[in-house]
Parts: sequence; C-alpha cells; structure tokens
Amino acid sequence: ILNGTSNFILSKMTKEQTTFEEALDEAKRLGFAEADPTDDVEGVDAARKVVITSYLSFNQVIKLNDVKRRGISGVTLTDINVADQLGYKIKLIGKGIYENGKVNASVEPTLIDKKHQLAAVEDEYNAIYVIGDAVGDTMFYGKGAGSLATGSAVVSDLLNVALFFESDLHTLPPHFELKTDKTREMMDSDAEINIKEKSNFFVVVNHVKGSIENFENELKAILPFHRSLRVANYDNQSYAAVIVGLESSPEELITKHGYEVDKVYPVEGV
Repeated sequence: ILNGTSNFILSKMTKEQTTFEEALDEAKRLGFAEADPTDDVEGVDAARKVVITSYLSFNQVIKLNDVKRRGISGVTLTDINVADQLGYKIKLIGKGIYENGKVNASVEPTLIDKKHQLAAVEDEYNAIYVIGDAVGDTMFYGKGAGSLATGSAVVSDLLNVALFFESDLHTLPPHFELKTDKTREMMDSDAEINIKEKSNFFVVVNHVKGSIENFENELKAILPFHRSLRVANYDNQSYAAVIVGLESSPEELITKHGYEVDKVYPVEGV
C-alpha cells in the first residue's frame, strides 16, 4: 500500500459508505490529496514507488511504463460492500515479483483477505509487505500522506544529498544510485507470472438469468480446475464471484459461454 491518499479514500468509502467523489473531497480538505489528484487516484504515484522499490529489492531497473497500472476511480461502493460480504477489503496494491531474473510489476485495486495484515492498514497509512526466502514475511508501516509525513521524507532526502557532498567517499545511498545499465527484463505475459501469486480473482458478471445457485454451478462447470469458488449478489441481474486457484484470468472462459464480464480484480492473502 504505497499511496496514502488512495488508501484514505478507500478506507472512508468502506467505513462511512461515502462515494468516491465525497471521499476525494474530504482527502483534499484534509491536505491528503493535491488540487489535481490524478497521480494519486490513478495509481501513478504508487507505480513510481514500485519502480524504486523494485530496484532496491531486486537490483533491477524498470521504467514507469513497464508497470501495469489501474487506479481506484472505477471502484464503487457496491464493489467494496460485496467484497466485504465475501470476506475481503479493497486496497490499491503495488506489487513487484522477481523470479528467474525477471520482474513483474503492477498497481491495481486488489481484494485483500481480512485476515491478512495489509487489510488492517487504514486511512492515510502506507505499508510495505516483504516476502523473503529466509526471513519470511515482514511488514513496514507508517503514514503516507499529509504535510508532516511528506515533509519528513523531503528533509531526509535533502540531508542525504548534503551528506554526499560532505563525504570524502562521495558515494550515494542505494536509493539515489539508479544505474541504468542494470539488466531490465520484464515478464511479457500473465502466463509467465508465478502461478501462486496470480491465481485468485474477483469477477463481476452482468445480465445473468436464473438463480445464484444456477450461476454458481455454471461457473464450476466453466472453470473445472479452480480450488474454491464463492458467489454473491452484486446488483440487479449481476453476480460477483471470488475464484481461487486458477492458472489465468477467468474472463475469457466466462465470456466464451455467453456471459458479460463487467470487471476483474486480483485477490491476495487467501
């Protein structure tokens, strides 16, 4: 969770049942959002941070355009409430996966299981969840928006620059020393992504005829290799499903059987 503004908006929508526009206005009033909030709500700011953290984590230089990006402006109260009913919270998640010398990077609204630590990160707070081969799971947590949090980060960077000029060694801290000659290789398709990391999805399907039980049985037949499946009412003639254990996005398979897929979000923490 790399952007405090978007996390504040999603938290307010969840807790107070406000619309996206109302929550954004409140974020502006409190100084968490810029006059032009596009970079925050469309995931650009978070994507920039994914570029930086990918370098720090994997020693790989990637470009902003390499980050698959989708913001929160399309997230509705219905999305949030149906996700809640199914046991999840919606968060804007920036993610980097390094495997076999390649990096896959993304920023998008994601359903997080309520039992996962990231689901408890609320309001203007940020958190970085790191999974290491030896250390296991660790999380770093703190405010990510507001004048004091932002000012503290700016002053820290200025001090590091000053220390560089004062140092006899003239060596920059690692996060200043982005060497563009580093290997940069992105995964080209979802098929190359670690299956464990990309196997769970939240799907909204429109204009469904028949009962929720019939739709659930149809999905089970369409997606025979899933590990688990839960279906909920979304709105009039629409259903939502959390599907766990797929090798790729279910959108194409569901569409082939005559259904209209409205939206697909990844699911994590299952």
